[in-house]
Amino acid sequence: MTDPEWRGANYLSIDVEDWFQVTNYAKAVSRSQWEEMDQRLSTNVRNLLRVLGEYDVTATFFVLGWAAERQADLVRLIAGNGHEIASHGYDHRPVCGLGEAGFREDLSKSLEILSKVVRSETIGFRAPDFSIDANSRWAFSVMAELGIRYDSSVYPIPWKRSAIGNAIHCPTEITTPAGVVTEFPIATWEVAGMRIPIGGGGYFRLYPYSLTAMGIRNLNRKAIPAVFYLHPWEIDPDQPVYPGVSWHRRWRHRVNLRKTETKLRRLLEEFRFQPLCRGLDPGKVNSDS
Repeated sequence: MTDPEWRGANYLSIDVEDWFQVTNYAKAVSRSQWEEMDQRLSTNVRNLLRVLGEYDVTATFFVLGWAAERQADLVRLIAGNGHEIASHGYDHRPVCGLGEAGFREDLSKSLEILSKVVRSETIGFRAPDFSIDANSRWAFSVMAELGIRYDSSVYPIPWKRSAIGNAIHCPTEITTPAGVVTEFPIATWEVAGMRIPIGGGGYFRLYPYSLTAMGIRNLNRKAIPAVFYLHPWEIDPDQPVYPGVSWHRRWRHRVNLRKTETKLRRLLEEFRFQPLCRGLDPGKVNSDS
């Protein structure tokens, strides 16, 4: 179990997007092709809900507006199982490439769709591919303007151009002209002066389970909650192998897919998790606005 001095909980988050909507496949699968692709999101989300339910764990689901628009019942099912619904933007476009006006339009569209689907306020956001960089700090002000109270778009590792630097490793308030946004950065573990990503995704699939667990325990010993994320497609080893994707991008996408669910179960057995919104309001999950 976690360190006996640790009395809090870590944060579990799910980026709700289908296998073909990932940045790795962006050059091979255009958005105009999305409708005709093998839609596996519903099955994968339901399987993930089943696993989380077995361990009585609730999480934050960052949902693409595009997906919510087409699978409203699935989003309602997620919320109905006690999970928080948050925004992942509309159609997985990098924030740093949208510009301020484009991001405002994209986030507004996403929030409008989610409000109609679950009829509750959305207070959280995660940028696709953690794409808020040093030149797009205006995004935090746009978030505050549109009612977003927290963000989880910063992955503080050297090869990511973090919007607020690579020193941050715990929840931090960002003050903007439109209000305060709390940043929940993805978990990292500092070892011998190196920052190791231990917050999930491809790193969770690539590493042995013990490395991720050691990193989370290290944070918890310092009373720092780990922010962990996963995609529904990461527990789907039978998803299609799509042509036109370079070998290294295909490898990054598919590495150890058959092991993810087993690793996730070990994680849920060993550590306590909660939705991100509880870092702001302990009793809150999708409360009516």
